[in-house]
Amino acid sequence: MNEEPTALCPYCNAVLVKHPTRKSKCPHCSKPIFVKKTPDNREKRLMTADQAADAERQWDAYNQKQSLKKISESLGLTHEQIDGMDLVEALETIAETGTAYQRKITFSQLAIEDDRNDKDFSEHLKQSKRYQLLECAESGEAWVTIVANDRRTCSCCKEQHGRVLSIKEAMQEMPLPHPGCTNSLLGDRTGFCRCYYESRLEDEL
Repeated sequence: MNEEPTALCPYCNAVLVKHPTRKSKCPHCSKPIFVKKTPDNREKRLMTADQAADAERQWDAYNQKQSLKKISESLGLTHEQIDGMDLVEALETIAETGTAYQRKITFSQLAIEDDRNDKDFSEHLKQSKRYQLLECAESGEAWVTIVANDRRTCSCCKEQHGRVLSIKEAMQEMPLPHPGCTNSLLGDRTGFCRCYYESRLEDEL
């Protein structure tokens, strides 16, 4: 039977009677011991506070890279087009040069990154809705309907569900994101409107 490896405090190197499985305090030096893994080594290890902070930075970089890869694939971009950029930098580049569809997705992701970092996401979210309208216009549609009926849609937004507007009217009024939206996504900030436009054919009006 294999014995469990001896656990040592990452600070004072003292032997720990029980191998920690989560954050705990060393009984010898009283310093906090963290249990973490890193992208390049998925085995959980005992770490100091500084080592744990570095592990978190590694995971942030890894997750940003994975998010960027997923977004670029969905937008039909090559690795060469975004190589060397961080997530926000790549998104901002796409937002300046992409198609209406690419810009819609990109501004939406920028709004998510704003929210993740506790920043005001309203302008990026508004631009995402604007480029959704332009995407409909590019496909030759002249009318849209507002869809606001999923289970997480707030009561303010639900009042607009099914409303039909011409793209010109929608561009002038910009009913989305709804100014009274109370929905939140990642943090405590409200206003992350989940509503979207759906194109309508002339004979469906």
